[in-house]
Amino acid sequence: MLTEALRGTDRDGFLGQQSAWERIRTTRRADPATLLFVVLALLFGGVFSVAVPQVWGPDEPQQFYRAYQVAHGGFLPLHVATVHGAPMFGGQVPRSVEALKAVGPWRLWDKPVRSPVYGDPAGHRRAEAGSLSGPTETQWFTNTAAYAPLCYLPQALALRAVEAFGGSIGDAIAAMRLAGLAAYTLLVGLAVYALRSSTTQWLAVVVGLLPPAVFQAAVISADTLTNGVSILFLALVTRVAFLHRRLTAWQTWSLLAAAITLPVLKPTSVVLLPLLLLVRARMLTLRPGVAVGDREEEAGRKPSPAPGRHLLLSRAVLASATLAGLALTAWWARVSAPTGNGMGWVRGAGRENTVRPAEQASFVVHHPWYMVRVLARTAADHGWRLIEELLSQTGYNVQGSAVAACLSVVALLLVVGITERLRPGRWPLVLVSVVLVSGVGAVFGALYLGFNPVGLYEVIGVQGRYFIPLALLALVLLCSLLPLRLDVPGPRTRRQVVVTVAVCLVLSLTVALAKYVLMTYVTIA
Repeated sequence: MLTEALRGTDRDGFLGQQSAWERIRTTRRADPATLLFVVLALLFGGVFSVAVPQVWGPDEPQQFYRAYQVAHGGFLPLHVATVHGAPMFGGQVPRSVEALKAVGPWRLWDKPVRSPVYGDPAGHRRAEAGSLSGPTETQWFTNTAAYAPLCYLPQALALRAVEAFGGSIGDAIAAMRLAGLAAYTLLVGLAVYALRSSTTQWLAVVVGLLPPAVFQAAVISADTLTNGVSILFLALVTRVAFLHRRLTAWQTWSLLAAAITLPVLKPTSVVLLPLLLLVRARMLTLRPGVAVGDREEEAGRKPSPAPGRHLLLSRAVLASATLAGLALTAWWARVSAPTGNGMGWVRGAGRENTVRPAEQASFVVHHPWYMVRVLARTAADHGWRLIEELLSQTGYNVQGSAVAACLSVVALLLVVGITERLRPGRWPLVLVSVVLVSGVGAVFGALYLGFNPVGLYEVIGVQGRYFIPLALLALVLLCSLLPLRLDVPGPRTRRQVVVTVAVCLVLSLTVALAKYVLMTYVTIA
């Protein structure tokens, strides 16, 4: 009897039966999946942050302008001019950034045969040495002015630090990239760690190490923090709703913080908030220490019910966080709404008045069947491109690697094959399915309303990287619905599969990085 009490089985069957001492020792040991993610994210993200020429990231000049504005107290969108009836939003930025922007990238659109894509490296280095404290000029960045200041918190702090030490514009961009990468690695690392002792954590590892996700984290972007918070939020919901495990104190407060900030970081993420309905109050821990019933859970017994006061307080806190997230989202949507009328400037001169969100919304409401055809045409014409971009996109200047995409698919299939069958119940499956479909629709809807001309025949501007926050939710749903699994006879074989997944991830990132470097700095055929 005593022997049976001191023996246990880990939740996913990786290690088989363990003694009490072995369980204590493995609990203190670093989690392999978390360690792998942190090492690969910092390694390849750091190399990408150096390899990608400065201001060559997706809309990186405009992203820098907004981060600079936030760092200097410009939290709200600033209207700077109205030209041809279309408003322009922006602010004062250093002229040195515009000088850096003007060097190099313009060679991209006129690529001579067997010639470097990078353009003028020497001129680029001279521009990077420009001063941050020099003269400023007014620049418009309507597309990024709509982002909440919270999106740029890591980059803004890094910028202020560089300014305090008298660094150059090149130093600032490098520091801002690394700050965003560190924030992303921390958030997704916490997500992976929250799913430890379950094979579902490898789903988070693979999603977090997709080449587009690592590339996005390595450049200045509002989506860096959004992707990290989204993956952490979905991992914690998965822990509660699909793995039926209680949240610790830091996990509880992380979930509540994510619920408040996620819709503000990206308004389309508001569709994820209904997932909080799957979080039961008894699964939360509001104070540090052992949660109610945790000892029973660890011993393999059904946890005892939580006290009534704990349940009441947990429900109140959960409801308050949800309402706070909705309130902040509504407030920021109202504040940033005027920027929608200026999005035509992003489409180019002469089309500044083609984007009118109010008229577009009215058109959508009065032409529902036409919108069905718009979505069908968009899916037919761009569906495969979006999937390819989700798996391999590395910015606008270099097309993603097909080999990297294939390696990512192999890693995803292997992870799904070894993930334990998730049994959340019928109601959670229905809710997750509705949220997933709504999330995809929200991305297309937001682009159609806020970026497309009125009544356009398809949705343009959608990119595969926009769906990174939803990828983890889709994989969790797939593991719940798909009964097929790989025939893995024992822990040793399962470890071999995990090693194969890690090798695929390393090769995928290596191939994506190698292609980007070759296409940017060496030559093209």
